[in-house]
Amino acid sequence: MSTVEVDTAPSPGYSRSIGAGLYDDGRDLIAYTDAGAERWRRPYATLFRGLDVSPDYGWKVGLSNDLYVVSLGYVPTPEQLAASRAGIPLTRDAARLWATAAFDAQTGETLWVSPAATTYCGGLDTDIRNPVRCTYAGTVRYGAQDTSAQDVQVTVEGFGAESGRTTWRWVAGAVPGLVLSAAAGSPDILRIDDTRYAVRTPQRTILLDVANGPLNEPPPASGWCFTGAVAKPAFTVDGNGGDARYKDDRWYPCAEGRPVDVPSTTPRFAGALVGNMYAWRDAYGQVRGGHVG
Repeated sequence: MSTVEVDTAPSPGYSRSIGAGLYDDGRDLIAYTDAGAERWRRPYATLFRGLDVSPDYGWKVGLSNDLYVVSLGYVPTPEQLAASRAGIPLTRDAARLWATAAFDAQTGETLWVSPAATTYCGGLDTDIRNPVRCTYAGTVRYGAQDTSAQDVQVTVEGFGAESGRTTWRWVAGAVPGLVLSAAAGSPDILRIDDTRYAVRTPQRTILLDVANGPLNEPPPASGWCFTGAVAKPAFTVDGNGGDARYKDDRWYPCAEGRPVDVPSTTPRFAGALVGNMYAWRDAYGQVRGGHVG
Protein backbone atom coordinates (compact mmCIF):
# COMPACT_ATOMS: atom_id res chain seq x y z
CA MET A 1 0.00 0.00 0.00
CA SER A 2 1.40 3.40 -0.97
CA THR A 3 0.99 6.58 1.00
CA VAL A 4 0.51 10.13 -0.21
CA GLU A 5 2.00 13.04 1.70
CA VAL A 6 -0.54 15.83 2.16
CA ASP A 7 0.39 19.42 2.90
CA THR A 8 -1.63 20.28 6.03
CA ALA A 9 0.12 23.49 7.05
CA PRO A 10 1.13 26.77 5.44
CA SER A 11 4.33 26.71 3.40
CA PRO A 12 7.51 26.65 5.51
CA GLY A 13 8.82 29.49 3.33
CA TYR A 14 8.01 33.15 3.94
CA SER A 15 4.38 33.57 4.93
CA ARG A 16 2.46 35.52 7.52
CA SER A 17 -1.09 35.31 8.72
CA ILE A 18 -3.17 38.41 8.04
CA GLY A 19 -6.29 36.90 9.58
CA ALA A 20 -9.16 34.45 9.11
CA GLY A 21 -7.19 31.69 7.37
CA LEU A 22 -5.58 34.11 4.91
CA TYR A 23 -1.81 34.29 4.45
CA ASP A 24 0.60 36.52 2.57
CA ASP A 25 3.84 35.30 0.96
CA GLY A 26 5.16 38.61 -0.38
CA ARG A 27 3.32 38.37 -3.71
CA ASP A 28 0.16 36.32 -3.27
CA LEU A 29 -2.66 35.96 -0.79
CA ILE A 30 -3.18 32.29 0.08
CA ALA A 31 -6.33 30.82 1.63
CA TYR A 32 -6.11 27.62 3.67
CA THR A 33 -8.72 25.15 4.81
CA ASP A 34 -9.30 24.44 8.51
CA ALA A 35 -7.11 21.34 8.04
CA GLY A 36 -4.23 23.49 6.78
CA ALA A 37 -4.41 22.53 3.09
CA GLU A 38 -4.02 25.27 0.51
CA ARG A 39 -7.38 26.22 -0.99
CA TRP A 40 -6.22 28.88 -3.46
CA ARG A 41 -3.57 31.53 -4.02
CA ARG A 42 -3.84 34.72 -6.05
CA PRO A 43 -1.44 37.65 -6.63
CA TYR A 44 -2.48 40.88 -4.92
CA ALA A 45 -2.81 42.56 -8.32
CA THR A 46 -5.18 39.83 -9.55
CA LEU A 47 -7.45 40.03 -6.50
CA PHE A 48 -7.47 43.84 -6.67
CA ARG A 49 -7.86 44.02 -10.47
CA GLY A 50 -4.51 45.52 -11.29
CA LEU A 51 -4.04 47.87 -8.30
CA ASP A 52 -0.52 48.09 -6.83
CA VAL A 53 -1.29 47.14 -3.23
CA SER A 54 0.46 45.03 -0.63
CA PRO A 55 -0.03 43.95 3.00
CA ASP A 56 3.41 45.46 3.65
CA TYR A 57 1.62 48.83 3.78
CA GLY A 58 -1.32 47.82 5.96
CA TRP A 59 -4.15 45.31 5.97
CA LYS A 60 -7.53 44.60 7.48
CA VAL A 61 -9.33 41.31 6.84
CA GLY A 62 -12.96 40.35 7.42
CA LEU A 63 -14.56 36.95 6.74
CA SER A 64 -18.27 36.13 6.81
CA ASN A 65 -20.44 33.61 4.96
CA ASP A 66 -17.57 32.48 2.69
CA LEU A 67 -16.79 36.06 1.73
CA TYR A 68 -13.55 37.92 2.37
CA VAL A 69 -13.56 41.72 2.54
CA VAL A 70 -9.94 42.85 2.57
CA SER A 71 -8.29 46.28 2.67
CA LEU A 72 -4.62 46.58 1.62
CA GLY A 73 -2.34 49.61 1.51
CA TYR A 74 -1.02 51.05 -1.75
CA VAL A 75 2.67 50.57 -2.48
CA PRO A 76 4.39 53.99 -2.25
CA THR A 77 6.13 55.38 -5.30
CA PRO A 78 9.91 54.78 -5.67
CA GLU A 79 10.50 58.41 -4.67
CA GLN A 80 8.40 57.99 -1.54
CA LEU A 81 10.18 54.76 -0.62
CA ALA A 82 13.57 56.42 -1.07
CA ALA A 83 12.49 59.35 1.12
CA SER A 84 11.20 56.98 3.78
CA ARG A 85 14.48 55.04 3.86
CA ALA A 86 16.39 58.31 4.16
CA GLY A 87 14.17 59.49 7.02
CA ILE A 88 12.91 62.46 5.02
CA PRO A 89 9.39 63.70 5.84
CA LEU A 90 6.99 62.97 3.00
CA THR A 91 3.39 63.52 1.99
CA ARG A 92 0.99 61.05 0.44
CA ASP A 93 -2.30 61.51 -1.35
CA ALA A 94 -4.89 60.37 1.20
CA ALA A 95 -7.06 58.99 -1.63
CA ARG A 96 -4.21 56.61 -2.55
CA LEU A 97 -3.54 55.08 0.84
CA TRP A 98 -5.90 52.09 0.68
CA ALA A 99 -8.01 49.91 -1.57
CA THR A 100 -10.68 47.38 -0.60
CA ALA A 101 -11.83 44.23 -2.41
CA ALA A 102 -14.26 41.40 -1.74
CA PHE A 103 -13.61 37.89 -3.00
CA ASP A 104 -15.09 34.43 -2.65
CA ALA A 105 -13.42 32.59 0.24
CA GLN A 106 -13.78 29.23 -1.53
CA THR A 107 -12.44 30.16 -4.97
CA GLY A 108 -10.63 33.50 -4.69
CA GLU A 109 -12.88 35.06 -7.33
CA THR A 110 -13.05 38.84 -6.99
CA LEU A 111 -16.59 40.19 -6.58
CA TRP A 112 -15.90 43.93 -6.40
CA VAL A 113 -13.12 46.44 -5.82
CA SER A 114 -13.30 49.89 -4.22
CA PRO A 115 -9.98 51.52 -5.24
CA ALA A 116 -9.98 54.43 -2.76
CA ALA A 117 -11.66 52.96 0.33
CA THR A 118 -10.56 51.18 3.48
CA THR A 119 -12.38 49.21 6.17
CA TYR A 120 -9.72 50.48 8.58
CA CYS A 121 -11.39 53.69 9.72
CA GLY A 122 -9.05 54.86 12.45
CA GLY A 123 -10.71 54.63 15.85
CA LEU A 124 -13.86 52.83 14.64
CA ASP A 125 -13.45 49.26 15.89
CA THR A 126 -15.77 47.76 13.26
CA ASP A 127 -16.10 44.27 11.82
CA ILE A 128 -17.79 42.57 8.88
CA ARG A 129 -21.08 42.13 10.75
CA ASN A 130 -21.69 45.85 10.15
CA PRO A 131 -19.35 46.63 7.23
CA VAL A 132 -18.08 50.20 7.12
CA ARG A 133 -15.50 51.83 4.86
CA CYS A 134 -13.84 55.24 4.77
CA THR A 135 -12.59 57.31 1.85
CA TYR A 136 -10.23 60.24 2.18
CA ALA A 137 -9.36 63.44 0.35
CA GLY A 138 -6.31 65.53 1.15
CA THR A 139 -2.76 64.85 2.23
CA VAL A 140 -1.27 62.77 5.03
CA ARG A 141 2.10 64.02 6.22
CA TYR A 142 4.60 61.51 7.56
CA GLY A 143 7.45 62.86 9.68
CA ALA A 144 10.27 61.35 11.66
CA GLN A 145 8.40 61.87 14.95
CA ASP A 146 4.72 61.91 14.04
CA THR A 147 2.08 61.60 11.34
CA SER A 148 -0.51 64.27 10.62
CA ALA A 149 -3.92 64.02 8.96
CA GLN A 150 -5.36 67.27 10.29
CA ASP A 151 -6.75 68.50 6.97
CA VAL A 152 -7.90 65.17 5.50
CA GLN A 153 -11.60 65.13 4.64
CA VAL A 154 -13.33 61.86 5.52
CA THR A 155 -16.47 60.19 4.17
CA VAL A 156 -17.84 57.17 6.03
CA GLU A 157 -20.09 54.60 4.31
CA GLY A 158 -21.98 51.49 5.24
CA PHE A 159 -22.05 48.94 2.43
CA GLY A 160 -23.29 45.52 1.41
CA ALA A 161 -20.45 43.04 1.74
CA GLU A 162 -21.54 40.91 -1.23
CA SER A 163 -22.43 43.73 -3.61
CA GLY A 164 -20.16 46.53 -2.44
CA ARG A 165 -23.08 48.95 -2.81
CA THR A 166 -23.35 51.84 -0.38
CA THR A 167 -26.21 51.56 2.14
CA TRP A 168 -25.63 54.90 3.92
CA ARG A 169 -23.11 57.72 3.60
CA TRP A 170 -21.88 60.39 6.01
CA VAL A 171 -19.52 63.23 5.08
CA ALA A 172 -17.67 63.58 8.40
CA GLY A 173 -15.17 66.24 7.32
CA ALA A 174 -11.75 66.71 8.94
CA VAL A 175 -11.64 64.04 11.67
CA PRO A 176 -8.06 62.77 12.13
CA GLY A 177 -9.31 59.96 14.38
CA LEU A 178 -11.07 58.41 11.36
CA VAL A 179 -7.75 58.27 9.49
CA LEU A 180 -5.24 57.40 12.19
CA SER A 181 -5.67 55.62 15.50
CA ALA A 182 -3.35 55.66 18.51
CA ALA A 183 -3.01 52.57 20.66
CA ALA A 184 -4.71 54.30 23.59
CA GLY A 185 -7.57 55.55 21.43
CA SER A 186 -8.33 58.73 19.55
CA PRO A 187 -9.59 61.94 21.18
CA ASP A 188 -11.97 62.28 18.21
CA ILE A 189 -13.66 58.90 18.75
CA LEU A 190 -15.44 57.57 21.85
CA ARG A 191 -17.01 54.12 21.69
CA ILE A 192 -20.48 54.08 23.21
CA ASP A 193 -21.60 50.47 22.75
CA ASP A 194 -21.43 47.58 20.29
CA THR A 195 -22.38 49.67 17.23
CA ARG A 196 -22.42 53.36 18.27
CA TYR A 197 -19.61 55.90 18.52
CA ALA A 198 -19.41 59.58 19.47
CA VAL A 199 -17.39 61.23 16.68
CA ARG A 200 -16.10 64.76 17.25
CA THR A 201 -16.18 66.77 14.02
CA PRO A 202 -15.07 70.41 13.56
CA GLN A 203 -18.74 71.46 13.88
CA ARG A 204 -20.13 69.22 16.61
CA THR A 205 -20.06 65.73 18.10
CA ILE A 206 -22.16 63.22 16.14
CA LEU A 207 -23.60 59.92 17.38
CA LEU A 208 -22.69 57.43 14.64
CA ASP A 209 -24.33 54.01 14.43
CA VAL A 210 -22.17 51.86 12.15
CA ALA A 211 -25.20 49.73 11.31
CA ASN A 212 -27.38 52.62 10.14
CA GLY A 213 -25.34 55.83 9.86
CA PRO A 214 -25.41 59.06 11.88
CA LEU A 215 -28.27 59.45 14.36
CA ASN A 216 -30.26 62.58 15.08
CA GLU A 217 -29.75 62.42 18.83
CA PRO A 218 -27.01 63.61 21.21
CA PRO A 219 -24.43 61.06 22.35
CA PRO A 220 -24.27 60.13 26.04
CA ALA A 221 -21.67 61.92 28.14
CA SER A 222 -19.66 58.74 28.84
CA GLY A 223 -18.58 55.76 26.81
CA TRP A 224 -15.74 53.22 26.81
CA CYS A 225 -11.99 53.67 26.55
CA PHE A 226 -9.49 50.92 25.77
CA THR A 227 -6.26 50.12 27.55
CA GLY A 228 -3.69 47.44 26.86
CA ALA A 229 -1.17 46.35 29.46
CA VAL A 230 1.04 43.45 30.45
CA ALA A 231 0.35 41.98 33.87
CA LYS A 232 2.50 39.72 36.05
CA PRO A 233 0.78 37.01 38.10
CA ALA A 234 1.19 37.15 41.88
CA PHE A 235 2.16 33.46 41.87
CA THR A 236 5.18 31.70 40.34
CA VAL A 237 4.83 29.43 37.33
CA ASP A 238 7.35 26.56 37.38
CA GLY A 239 9.84 26.44 34.55
CA ASN A 240 9.76 30.04 33.41
CA GLY A 241 12.22 31.59 35.84
CA GLY A 242 9.49 33.58 37.55
CA ASP A 243 9.03 35.88 34.57
CA ALA A 244 5.49 34.97 33.50
CA ARG A 245 3.48 37.72 31.81
CA TYR A 246 0.07 37.94 30.19
CA LYS A 247 -1.76 40.59 28.21
CA ASP A 248 -4.43 42.50 30.08
CA ASP A 249 -6.49 44.30 27.45
CA ARG A 250 -9.77 45.82 28.59
CA TRP A 251 -12.40 48.48 28.03
CA TYR A 252 -13.34 50.73 30.93
CA PRO A 253 -16.02 53.45 31.32
CA CYS A 254 -14.74 56.96 30.65
CA ALA A 255 -15.71 60.51 29.73
CA GLU A 256 -13.44 63.11 28.11
CA GLY A 257 -10.50 60.71 28.43
CA ARG A 258 -10.91 60.21 32.17
CA PRO A 259 -12.28 57.15 34.02
CA VAL A 260 -15.81 57.32 35.43
CA ASP A 261 -17.39 55.07 38.04
CA VAL A 262 -20.62 54.03 36.35
CA PRO A 263 -21.01 53.21 32.62
CA SER A 264 -23.87 54.65 30.59
CA THR A 265 -24.24 51.53 28.39
CA THR A 266 -23.83 47.75 28.82
CA PRO A 267 -22.03 46.46 25.69
CA ARG A 268 -20.99 42.86 25.21
CA PHE A 269 -17.37 43.74 24.36
CA ALA A 270 -16.77 45.41 27.74
CA GLY A 271 -18.61 43.28 30.29
CA ALA A 272 -21.32 40.73 31.04
CA LEU A 273 -25.06 41.36 31.41
CA VAL A 274 -27.08 38.77 33.33
CA GLY A 275 -30.68 39.72 33.89
CA ASN A 276 -30.56 43.28 35.20
CA MET A 277 -27.01 42.97 36.58
CA TYR A 278 -23.99 44.19 34.59
CA ALA A 279 -20.37 43.43 35.52
CA TRP A 280 -17.35 45.23 34.06
CA ARG A 281 -13.74 46.10 34.86
CA ASP A 282 -12.71 49.62 35.73
CA ALA A 283 -9.59 51.52 34.62
CA TYR A 284 -7.55 49.78 37.34
CA GLY A 285 -8.64 46.25 36.47
CA GLN A 286 -11.06 45.84 39.39
CA VAL A 287 -14.30 43.97 38.68
CA ARG A 288 -17.37 46.06 39.43
CA GLY A 289 -21.09 45.49 39.01
CA GLY A 290 -24.43 47.16 39.27
CA HIS A 291 -28.13 47.03 38.52
CA VAL A 292 -29.32 48.12 35.10
CA GLY A 293 -32.34 50.42 35.31
